[in-house]
Amino acid sequence: MSEFHIKKLTLPSGKIVEIVYLRDSAATVTGEGAADAPPGHAEELVIRRIELCQSCGGERVHPLEWHEIAEMQWELHLRCPDCRWSGSGVYEQPEVERYDDVLNGATDRLVEELDRVTRENMIEWLDRFRSALASDLIVPEDF
Repeated sequence: MSEFHIKKLTLPSGKIVEIVYLRDSAATVTGEGAADAPPGHAEELVIRRIELCQSCGGERVHPLEWHEIAEMQWELHLRCPDCRWSGSGVYEQPEVERYDDVLNGATDRLVEELDRVTRENMIEWLDRFRSALASDLIVPEDF
């Protein structure tokens, strides 16, 4: 029986392409040392937290480069901005997908924070502008 995994890619044009990876479930290796396990007794994949720094334990490790080296395996070059650690590793597809979700969540939080700060700054700027208008501190020559 074959198993499959779908990978979605977003092209620069905005079009989303789905790639379907097929693999024979009997030949699937699901974890370290699973290739040595007897058939039908494969070990479960341990999902590593890629976002955690191996040096300082910080939670802000980000990818510098990534390459798909085999079906369902990725080589990631990583860096920690806190201690400036950098390193590489080979990760399985489920680990990379979880890491991608972590990165997307962090990106969403950054965008929300940027939006919040932008709104606060605009409100402050508008308040100053209104006050200047009300005090006749802005004249046509200012434009």
